[in-house]
Amino acid sequence: MLGSLFRYGAAGLTAFQSGCLEPHHGQCVIYLGGLTDGLLACPYVDQLSEACGDQQLSMVQPVLSSSYSGFGCCSLDSDVKQLCELVVYMQKEKGMHEFILVGHSTGCQIAVHFLARAPSALRRTIRGAVLQAPVSDRESNAADTPSGPQWASHGLSSQEEHDTLLREAQGLVASGRGETLLATKYYGVVPITAARYSSLNARGGTDDYFSSDYSDSELQRRLRHLST
Repeated sequence: MLGSLFRYGAAGLTAFQSGCLEPHHGQCVIYLGGLTDGLLACPYVDQLSEACGDQQLSMVQPVLSSSYSGFGCCSLDSDVKQLCELVVYMQKEKGMHEFILVGHSTGCQIAVHFLARAPSALRRTIRGAVLQAPVSDRESNAADTPSGPQWASHGLSSQEEHDTLLREAQGLVASGRGETLLATKYYGVVPITAARYSSLNARGGTDDYFSSDYSDSELQRRLRHLST
């Protein structure tokens, strides 16, 4: 894959642009990976970039602060802030004015959250959102998932231990100490704050957009901003 690596935003974040680097219509696909992902998050990204080029679309893969192992100390709100900086940069420096968000796994949560929380002027630049493999981290930590409990990969020995840790995290958030790092590491290696653990694992947490046990009315409240 050929393209251009560039810096954007106040923190000097990086992003990789491929596909058509100077599209005639100023249209750009922004690809957002999931937890632990960064550049080239999925095997099909190369083909997606090629297809974008064929359709005179640019494609950008941002490396957010939450990419790779950074997600444990970040949030969807910080993702949205950095994605806003990327959109503004692409408008001013690259001449883009229409965007399509393509989310994979947790990237779907970022896309949905952006469409709920970004400034209206930036939301209006979004012409579409593709949610590929949206997931419920909360449900993946349940003991009855077909592949087994995800809590075991965090070094926990039982569902009860996971539930206890979640209550501890929620208590820290409630007392204004959400940025406290928990003793447990996500996937055994990623430091994670009480706020992010709660967001991913609590029912109704900020990250909990796609759980299958939501009623129709609950889903409507969480996702109604996506209606056209």
